[in-house]
Amino acid sequence: GTKKIQDNANAPAPKAKNAQAKTAFTDLIGDGNRAVTMPVDSVSSACGFIKPGSRVDVVLTASKRALGLVTGAGHSADDDTVVSSVVLQNVLVIATDRQYDLQSDAGTYGTITMNLPTKAAIMMVQARTMGRITYLLRNVRDAKTEPDRSRLTVAPGQSFGDTVRSF
Repeated sequence: GTKKIQDNANAPAPKAKNAQAKTAFTDLIGDGNRAVTMPVDSVSSACGFIKPGSRVDVVLTASKRALGLVTGAGHSADDDTVVSSVVLQNVLVIATDRQYDLQSDAGTYGTITMNLPTKAAIMMVQARTMGRITYLLRNVRDAKTEPDRSRLTVAPGQSFGDTVRSF
């Protein structure tokens, strides 16, 4: 005869080998926030000095067109000028690869996981498709953010010089 395939919808969920560690990690995600993991390399991760517990500013480098800085209907060569813009500030890193222990030294890693409000997490996923993301490591005592992030957009040429002089 034929065997009846059992519905396992009511079967107990398999137990994780290290359920306590998984619970501890999810506890690092703030209420209403999401953990978003992004790829990094040695340059974009401040040479690997970003660790769990670090805070970073996120810079997106892309064309003006990709960043939505182009206005008007026409197309000009200036639309393809590459600029860098701070898109998020003072973001908490909660893991590097699978390491989230604040006391450990993870060595090299290929991803960082950040604790972000849902909308910011979705923005990071979108930003990844638009250009190159770099993470600027912050001093742990520096929680200052710039209210007008548009001032933090840097473009090459004369506007770059103007930006440098404004500091």
